[in-house]
Amino acid sequence: MTFDGDFHVHTCLSPYADLVMVLNALATRFEKTGIEWIVVTDRNS
Repeated sequence: MTFDGDFHVHTCLSPYADLVMVLNALATRFEKTGIEWIVVTDRNS
């Protein structure tokens, strides 16, 4: 069994990300590309 995921994702709360990277938008994008899980790595939030 395998799971597709991403270990390094920033949201709009991180100074390293775009303001459009809200969780709902990220979830929609990942769902369309087959990503099943993410690890949020925001800094200074």
